Amino acid sequence: MALVSALLKSKPPSSRELKYELMRELPPGELIVVSPYASVGELKEAVQGAMRDTDFIMEQFVVPDIKDMEEM
Repeated sequence: MALVSALLKSKPPSSRELKYELMRELPPGELIVVSPYASVGELKEAVQGAMRDTDFIMEQFVVPDIKDMEEM
């Protein structure tokens, strides 16, 4: 949060602010639940919707492909 405040004020963040922002624990990930018979397209749509709902900056987020999908 300090880094965001610093950027909004157009002043460079201090080393203390940077260390805090870069070392803090990441928030938990999103859990996406789809039918076991969902298609890859339906899975992509569910992920895109969740990401768009989670963060304004992800409004135009598009899932190009799903890693390791061929192993399933």
